[in-house]
Formats: sequence, structure tokens, C-alpha cells
Amino acid sequence: MNLRITDKAKEYIQSEGGAVTANVEQRLMKGCDALKMAGCPTAKLGKPEEGAAGEYTLMPQEGIDVYVHTTMSEFDEATLLLDLETTLFGYNLKIYGGPATGSCLGCSAC
Repeated sequence: MNLRITDKAKEYIQSEGGAVTANVEQRLMKGCDALKMAGCPTAKLGKPEEGAAGEYTLMPQEGIDVYVHTTMSEFDEATLLLDLETTLFGYNLKIYGGPATGSCLGCSAC
């Protein structure tokens, strides 16, 4: 997996402890003809919980400790971008790229 981190995300992560956890969560996504469940890469600040630490691999990137969950293996060939978005409630880390972020989720109408 090739993970690029934007400058604003780097600054935010470093100011909050310098660690981020990446994994895949199942999300309800709009397909061409229906709603479908799709695996979406997600990121959150901090290290993995102690009980789940064995499911993660540490991949230091540009001075940031990135803990990558085994579910991210489906993105091994992808180039992903970790960015920081501003919301009404503060900041949110967001991963862009990979098969689930396109417009097609493999529905029969495509």
C-alpha cells in the first residue's frame, strides 16, 4: 500500500501525538441501482486499542506512526491519500483512493 499524507494532515496528526490508525469499515454506499455495503478505508487518531494491537502493522511514514489493520490488505496495490477535512464539529481524517471511493460498486447496471 502506498499512503501519501498531506501537509495539513501531518501537522494535525503530529500535534495530536503523532500516531494514526488505518482500517477498513463497511459502509452503506450508493451504487448505480441500489444501496450496497462496501469496504471503505478509514483513519482515526491514535494507536490501536491494546487488545487489538496484534492485528496491526506499524508503518512509519514521514515522521508519523501509521498503524495499518490487516483489513487494509485489499488496498495493497492502491495509492491512498490521507487528508484532513474540516467539519462543523472540528477536524476529521479522511482516506481517499481505492476501489470503494469510485462511483461504481459493481452493480448489475454498470
